[in-house]
Amino acid sequence: MPELPDVEVFRRYFDATSLNRRVEQVDVSDQRILGDTSGRELRRALNGHVFTKSRRHGKFMFVGTDGSAWLVLHFGMTGYLHFAERGSEVPGYTRVQFEFADGARLALVDQRMLGLVGLTEDPDEYVSARRLGPDVLALDQSSFPEILGRRKGSVKSALTNQNIIAGIGNIYADEILFNSRIHPKTQVGDLSPDDLATMFRKTGCVLQKAIDASVDVQQTPRTWLLPHRSEGSDCPRCSAKINVIKMASRTTYFCPSCQPEG
Repeated sequence: MPELPDVEVFRRYFDATSLNRRVEQVDVSDQRILGDTSGRELRRALNGHVFTKSRRHGKFMFVGTDGSAWLVLHFGMTGYLHFAERGSEVPGYTRVQFEFADGARLALVDQRMLGLVGLTEDPDEYVSARRLGPDVLALDQSSFPEILGRRKGSVKSALTNQNIIAGIGNIYADEILFNSRIHPKTQVGDLSPDDLATMFRKTGCVLQKAIDASVDVQQTPRTWLLPHRSEGSDCPRCSAKINVIKMASRTTYFCPSCQPEG
């Protein structure tokens, strides 16, 4: 599932390919991806307008126009953006396509149809209405432990709860905890101030390095868990076997030696 680094890479891809282009036509091949927005509303809000800016909050991407509308994009589990010049074939599983005045096209491709395309007049109000927590990369060294430290439950669940902190999903929660040497079942209330400070540093480091690597596993450090993310693989730090457990229906990977429980 696309997490903060993926969405930030998508946002930068959008800026490099589609920013400052005028939308001539919006084609919707499956209305279900629009949620409570209609195809007519989407076309009325975007046709004839220029994409002028973009921003991201957690796993959501927002695209501003020279009108009043903002395009809202959420990529679900399998969504991504595909830009093509005039005459190129449309990728399979394209759900919404934005055709520009020069004939180039931007497609939202989503095989499993769990993404979302919508509209808002104000991204901040959109985030607030969905009770999303602050974007994790917007937190500083004091706000991170303050927000996380007052929660109950396991640290893995807290990190992946978008209403607490927005942007971290299953994969990068595991990576952050591995880098922090904290067991995923550790209760938030049992974390020390030093634990929280370490998690803050590792969170920023992990997410930024993943973005810099364009979320290519082969470009991430070999000392990370991510390139060894399979049951029975050797831990890149201590050579113990990577363990796999289920937490709230999520498959969770960790090293029992580097991340001892309790």
